[in-house]
Amino acid sequence: DSLGLRNTEDYHEQKYFLAGDSFIVGNGTTQNETLTQQLLRDYGLDSYSLAYPGGIVQYIDQLKSAENLFGNEHQVILFLFEGNDFDFPLFDGTELQNPYYKVIKKSLSGYYKMFNRTGIYRFMFSHRERYSIKREWKGKQRVAVRMIEGIPVAFYEKYISVSERTFLPDNPEVEKHIGSIKNRIAHIFFIPTKYRVYFDHIAECNPGEARVLTHKQREFVQRIGDKYDIGVTDLTPALIEKSNNLLREGRLTFWKDDTHWNGNGISVAAELVARNVFERN
Repeated sequence: DSLGLRNTEDYHEQKYFLAGDSFIVGNGTTQNETLTQQLLRDYGLDSYSLAYPGGIVQYIDQLKSAENLFGNEHQVILFLFEGNDFDFPLFDGTELQNPYYKVIKKSLSGYYKMFNRTGIYRFMFSHRERYSIKREWKGKQRVAVRMIEGIPVAFYEKYISVSERTFLPDNPEVEKHIGSIKNRIAHIFFIPTKYRVYFDHIAECNPGEARVLTHKQREFVQRIGDKYDIGVTDLTPALIEKSNNLLREGRLTFWKDDTHWNGNGISVAAELVARNVFERN
């Protein structure tokens, strides 16, 4: 569309904005399998995607930018991905004791808001992420391949670690950003990692390798929802059920060689989003 986002048409006063990262963009899928298209085609629910790879802060900034163009007569459906939406910097409040903290933060915040809407920002952000990942994984194995019902499936090692994380720091800044638009968030959906969805099959087919999963990211999202009285839906159970059914046919809900869900996985989200919207209306 005219904003450079992955929408089939320009914004035409849709009631619902979809906010999230590459899962909602639809990485790896054709246009007709993206979430906005499945919602429209299968449920008659017209929505507009503001999705762009990034994190929670970027999602909120993207929404506020859209409000400057379209107004705020809409509701936001927010998607948070377990894999990379919770890589918080450790914030324990001591920063606030520094007398220069607020001044510096205000100055940088103004510059960031001006800069992050430009093409050069997106270019620099992408290259910075690639460089950081390259450094982080230098000399390490980035992908683990496991057999699932006779199918070789790749899993990102970082997201395996995230799924097993035993500690997640509190982050008042993230809570503050979500709280700043709490009255416009209709619902929050939690997207699990592929490793979590297929964990039982990994444990069954690769005995001795699968470890214990924790739920730190999901718990964080639920705390946010409880704090601001926003409904939260964990997509994990529905994705596991769909994945188990499809495995009988040798099919998956995620791409075999990628971290993102395919059209089958997106259909699970579409059904639950539509159900939630129709029940509230």
